Amino acid sequence: MNQNKLKGKNVLVTAGAQGIGESITKHFIDCGANVAIHYFSSSDTANKLVDYAKSKGLKAISIGGDLTKEADAISVVEKTIEAFSSLDILINNAGSLVARRLLNEMEADFWHKVMDINLTSMMFVTKAASPYLAKNNNSSIVNLASLAGRKGGDPGSLVYSN
Repeated sequence: MNQNKLKGKNVLVTAGAQGIGESITKHFIDCGANVAIHYFSSSDTANKLVDYAKSKGLKAISIGGDLTKEADAISVVEKTIEAFSSLDILINNAGSLVARRLLNEMEADFWHKVMDINLTSMMFVTKAASPYLAKNNNSSIVNLASLAGRKGGDPGSLVYSN
């Protein structure tokens, strides 16, 4: 990918302050993009990434929220637009195994929790962001998923790997 194409782009990365999301966020910063960094539980790394972006002369914000709640997903997108005026790229990275449960241990509440974290949250954020992304000719949505979906995961990852 031509990294110059990312310079000046406005990017929202869900779960952008840990694991793969942190690496994705750092890559966008290093390519000159402005970043909105969503986090769920701790703002520490998100705030460090904001400082890193600002040290490079870029715009950046950290935004907390529970993306399984539609109001929070909408708020994350609205705060991104308030900060940048537009959105070019959405990276749906939020997801979690939560816990390993075998089929005979499966409860409906657990099933719904894992589905909400991994799928419903992606739909909420994408739905909220799509009107802003549609205003650009070259906008992108990237949805990340686990290899467990392809390989089946290890025992107890039934819900997560669906």
